[in-house]
Amino acid sequence: MTGKPEDRLDLRKCLAGDSRAWDGFCQRFTPLVYSVVRRILCRGHSGRANVAPEDVEEIVQEVFLRLVKDDSRLLRSFDPDKGKTSTWLSRIAENAARDVLRKPVIATLPLEKAAETPSKPSLSRQALEIPEGILSPREKETLDLLFVEGLTVQEAAERIGVAPQTVSGHKYRAINKLRLYLASRPEE
Repeated sequence: MTGKPEDRLDLRKCLAGDSRAWDGFCQRFTPLVYSVVRRILCRGHSGRANVAPEDVEEIVQEVFLRLVKDDSRLLRSFDPDKGKTSTWLSRIAENAARDVLRKPVIATLPLEKAAETPSKPSLSRQALEIPEGILSPREKETLDLLFVEGLTVQEAAERIGVAPQTVSGHKYRAINKLRLYLASRPEE
């Protein structure tokens, strides 16, 4: 399978700095890139199709920026004799979307709300009432030590008698299990 002859011509014009060729290239392939990015993001969010269009559009822009970054290094790397432009762009779009899914989500607050929020939330025992069977006893104990008693990972590890990495692993698994549990519950 080789690329179409017009792809070869379009890419040469784009690399030569022809802005009309670049606009045409982007217009032609944006629907494909959008579709690929949206599919990957929806899969990454447990198959739910509630991915914001702005998020998809941002990644689509990132894909086209990657192509021209570093003196169009990625765009220059495409060889039309080895495959179709659409296949190559789809792979780049998949990678860009997966990069976003791999990044940790950092919750943010508006500055006004941050001033009202206490610096360290205090949790009561009742705040961590988790239905039986969701977490293992060790995972529940780890969350209690870290979030109710406010111990550090090191302190919790010493209390339980395990390595700090083990405590971090229990914490990670427990939080993921709670995320899945909470996501599967109907909204109240």
